[in-house]
Amino acid sequence: MNTWWAAQNTDEVYFICTENWAASGYDMPFSTAVDDYYWDFGNGYVPFFGVIGAGNLLMYGDNGYSEAQAMVPNAVASFSQITILEEIADQSMYLNETLDFDLANSFFNPSEEDMTITVSSSNTDAVTAELTGTALTISSLTVAGSSDITVNASAGDLSAEFTFTVEVSAETLTPPAQVEATDGGLITWGADVTEFRYDDGIATGQLGFGANPSSVLGGVHPYNAVINEVTWLLTSNAAHTEAVIYIFALDGAGVPDTAQLLHESTPQPNIDDAWNTYTLATPINAPNGFFVGICTPDIFTALGTDDGVGAPYEFQAGTQMGIADWTAGNEWLDVGDSNYLVNFTVRAMGQNLGEVRYTEEAPVADYSNTGLVYSALDTPIASVTRDFIEYKVYLDGVEQGTTTENEYQLTGLDEGTTYTAAVSAVYDDGESVLVGIDFTYTNNDGNNITVPVANALVGNYPNPFNPTTSIKFATVENGHVTLEIYNAKGQKVKTLVNETMSADNHTVDWNGTDDSNNAVSSGIYFYKMRTSSYNETKKMVLMK
Repeated sequence: MNTWWAAQNTDEVYFICTENWAASGYDMPFSTAVDDYYWDFGNGYVPFFGVIGAGNLLMYGDNGYSEAQAMVPNAVASFSQITILEEIADQSMYLNETLDFDLANSFFNPSEEDMTITVSSSNTDAVTAELTGTALTISSLTVAGSSDITVNASAGDLSAEFTFTVEVSAETLTPPAQVEATDGGLITWGADVTEFRYDDGIATGQLGFGANPSSVLGGVHPYNAVINEVTWLLTSNAAHTEAVIYIFALDGAGVPDTAQLLHESTPQPNIDDAWNTYTLATPINAPNGFFVGICTPDIFTALGTDDGVGAPYEFQAGTQMGIADWTAGNEWLDVGDSNYLVNFTVRAMGQNLGEVRYTEEAPVADYSNTGLVYSALDTPIASVTRDFIEYKVYLDGVEQGTTTENEYQLTGLDEGTTYTAAVSAVYDDGESVLVGIDFTYTNNDGNNITVPVANALVGNYPNPFNPTTSIKFATVENGHVTLEIYNAKGQKVKTLVNETMSADNHTVDWNGTDDSNNAVSSGIYFYKMRTSSYNETKKMVLMK
């Protein structure tokens, strides 16, 4: 057998047999795989034919003699052409994501000349394709759309190529925020993601100012919030290729304050009559509430509106506002005062840290609909919704478990070892990108014994809870600390900590009672930690 095998041209001729030769020590290409398939398929009592082409490509494997015979010329021809061994399936992506592929085994080159691989994208506004060696990176940009990615291999006069399609959706899967890890392996992340919106998801009209370079329309949200993302829908009543996103803080009366500009984006790509998404590179903190709005410089805005009817999306006075020129000191207009009882199709995603209460005064000037133009849409435009399911927790790239809470205790860790923990959010239509953090495990017994490196309100567990929850926090230096509980109205319920504490990791329990030791009702509560240099609030739910 050795003599026979050595005499074969192993680049072109293969010995196929229904025998597993591994135990005999012979390296017979495909013999084991073909043997397994043969016995599974025919139980050993039907003919079996295998045709192998260049690059060990199994071109036919079944019991059809004529089919196998017909494939032989193709197998012979494969030794004089570049053969495609592995193609890439069509892909679906969201905005601002990347996919990585290795093309090392995608082609077989029978030529003695070096093979060159190139890639191209048919729609570079939506998707880019970059090749480094054999590593292919597909990146979605800030515009939804479809692109055909062509992968071509060439060597001298030989060439071969395949194409796959990438579909990019404007909807993003918001990942967890503020992922943290203690040295004891407790992974925590920010409060649940909230969608700040007023519209019911169906645009039935449009409203806008004239072609003013600085007019802005949008919604007021009276919540202490951290904002990660903005989505909007502009209608094709005017042609918009770009939009600018503005986020203003609210003043003491709950009115957008142009003197407190929290964020102004660069012009972002826009597709009319579709939902567009803008992800902030750095989350925006808005402790006094915020206004999020859209500007289309020098073009009539034509921002989508719903009908303002139907719980829980009825029009609310003081929430839908516009300004003709925010740079010129114009007053804000409540569009309801102009008898437009509708909600704008602009939303924000982030964390809701509690409602903000304002003074009782007239929020905006009451002037007529000067500059505002409204029209109904011929065809309503519906939005896409998604439901949150759970979080997935990973350790060094391996899934450890799932939870609907905002923390997860890792176990089985080795003392002194550095790990990478990561968390993703899972929705009914996919999984978000991973958000990770490195930490060194230094405590096998589960109690944090090292001094923390930063002040931190870690979180509470369980959450939701009944009747008691444990709140964990860390202080980086000796000093005065307060930890207080507030209800959804912003009223203080109980003071848990009000004392000087040493630098350490701490835990305090709350049993669902107020300062008078009376049991409080079910609902959402907020716990706030303060030191001389740190201020943080998180949410918890008491369920009875």
